[in-house]
Amino acid sequence: MSQNKEIVTLDIEGMTCAACAVRIEKVIQKNTPESIVNVSFPLKTAELELDTSKNINELIAKIEKIGYKAKVHEEVEEDSKPYTKFILPLFSLIASRGISLLIDAGYELAGNILGVLIVLLLGRKFHLSSINNLIRFQFNMDTLISLGSLSSIVITFLPLESAPSFIDTGAYIVSFVLIGKTIEEISIKKTISVTEAIEKNYPKKIRLIDGSSETYRDISLVEIGDVIRVNPGELIPLDGVLEEGTTLVDESVVTGESIPLNKEAGSELISGSINLISPISLKVSAISNKSTFSQIVSMVKQAQLSKPSIQKTIDGVTGIFVPVVLLISFVTFLLRFLVLEQNLLDSLSSGIAVLVIACPCALGLATPLVLYKSVALANSEGIIFKNYDVLERLNKINALIFDKTGTLTTGVLKIKIKETSKTYTENEILSLIASVERYSNHPIAKSILLEAENKDIPLYDASKVVEIAGEGISGIVNKKNITIKKNLDPGNNSSSLTVEIDNESIQIDLEEELNADSLLIEDLSSRFKLAILSGDSDIKTGQFAELLEIEDAIGNLTPSDKKKKIESLQKNFNIAYVGDGINDAPSLKQANIGIAAGTSTEIARSAGDIILLKGGVEKINTIFSIAKDSFSRIKQNLFFAFIYNAAMIPVAIAGKISPRYAAIAMALSSISVVLNSSRRIKI
Repeated sequence: MSQNKEIVTLDIEGMTCAACAVRIEKVIQKNTPESIVNVSFPLKTAELELDTSKNINELIAKIEKIGYKAKVHEEVEEDSKPYTKFILPLFSLIASRGISLLIDAGYELAGNILGVLIVLLLGRKFHLSSINNLIRFQFNMDTLISLGSLSSIVITFLPLESAPSFIDTGAYIVSFVLIGKTIEEISIKKTISVTEAIEKNYPKKIRLIDGSSETYRDISLVEIGDVIRVNPGELIPLDGVLEEGTTLVDESVVTGESIPLNKEAGSELISGSINLISPISLKVSAISNKSTFSQIVSMVKQAQLSKPSIQKTIDGVTGIFVPVVLLISFVTFLLRFLVLEQNLLDSLSSGIAVLVIACPCALGLATPLVLYKSVALANSEGIIFKNYDVLERLNKINALIFDKTGTLTTGVLKIKIKETSKTYTENEILSLIASVERYSNHPIAKSILLEAENKDIPLYDASKVVEIAGEGISGIVNKKNITIKKNLDPGNNSSSLTVEIDNESIQIDLEEELNADSLLIEDLSSRFKLAILSGDSDIKTGQFAELLEIEDAIGNLTPSDKKKKIESLQKNFNIAYVGDGINDAPSLKQANIGIAAGTSTEIARSAGDIILLKGGVEKINTIFSIAKDSFSRIKQNLFFAFIYNAAMIPVAIAGKISPRYAAIAMALSSISVVLNSSRRIKI
């Protein structure tokens, strides 16, 4: 994002279908053409990049001018009893039934007044939206509902001899639409609340330890290095290192890890996880807006506001669908009244039935509900999709390319110093190189640090540390120049390092362990072309490939070489690349889908389209299963929506269904999409 732009989220009131979202999006883009805009009908929000020099209130005024209410997003406490939302729709339905009872009992005036009140008062949001749109010669779902229900009032009070009251039909239309909308709203709310329960319980103030005393401080004021207290049962509010205490921690919400993990002094703690056993002291390593949980919530919300290409296509169809329905309804009325010479009441009834039964509500819900549910399931498995378009693109992938170290291997290496130095002992060598490697996130660095920790070897501060991706790292420790380089000798059949301490050269061997299950690889190879691209030697890379029965494997590649190889393969394949290091960032960006593995660096996570918060290759099948089932569900929803319109509009044109039952059918169409979207997604 440009430095002179900021992300602004607006809450929008008055949207009733996808056509509303399309219209608002067009208004925003017209007034801020430089912005990237996403308007979500289910979420009732608009997100845009707004130039800081622009006045948001002016844009809000433009949105309100077309009939919608807008305000800058605020977190509000939601109703904890969603069933209360049904009170008004059910009252409307019962009152609608009362209209015909009153009329049959001889109280026609009372029945008609009750019907008018239901249509005008309970259906007022549809009428106001419709009027605002018609003034500008624009149409949406509200246009159809409003015209259909208001027509019942007109027909009821027409001076027609022996014409029965038609007012209960309009009341039923409003009632059934309100019930359908309420079910939609509750389902949407339930589906999109991926992290809301935790966000609501997330502490705003935390206990800061200052010497022997504790004080409460706003979480936004806590700084790196501060020590805070977390009691049993509480959320860990910030990332940090356990200073004091031993406990079990539930990280399932953050990483998908279902088994509580034991934590002791020196262990890393992740924000958003739950302290289960005993009080602990935590030394903060990341401020609130940079914490792991904060970043996850931000990515999830960003994904919810994104729009896959299939949804953009549906939005375009919805935008022209309503005017076409209006035309069909009008032609139906004229045809039946003028050509077939039916009476006015029956002709109007058929035209109204077309209006009501063709409402495109289901189309607007077909895609987003499934996507919200898919991403929620992925989050529970420790998988973050950065946007919904990723789910769509995953279904086109036919090749998987893996980095080796840290992806197909555990990333934890056994360190073996081949030659004992005349100047330094093995422990002194390990101390010097670990002091430099502590500034790197590469799997080799982590293995060296782990070896030093296991041997209880002291570390020192390093200066002038420089890391070159794919090559090595250097720095100064205790006035000694330390350089650690990867051994690129093509004849070397093992991973190794060349360490230079001042002018003395030392060789270190690295032994790796597999992180990938051969049965998993066999399963993946039956569906995708598999390949390994690695910076390790050709011989070592080939040995791993042979062990996993992967035919294509290339070693001795720089980050640039990997990227070029992927570019070449993309001529024939749609590629998903799985990597974890700084040197994988160019490849993650170049691939059609970049998957950053659980141990990945911040740079790799930034480059990837999918982030695995925990785990690696074993999550691949889960990712593709979610993508496959979610888009299968979307296709089912679109079938339900389109087949319903294709089948029912001709029935309405033929006069075989009354407006009252058309309203029921229209509501059932949306409910069927909601129910299909709510089914459990397979993994």
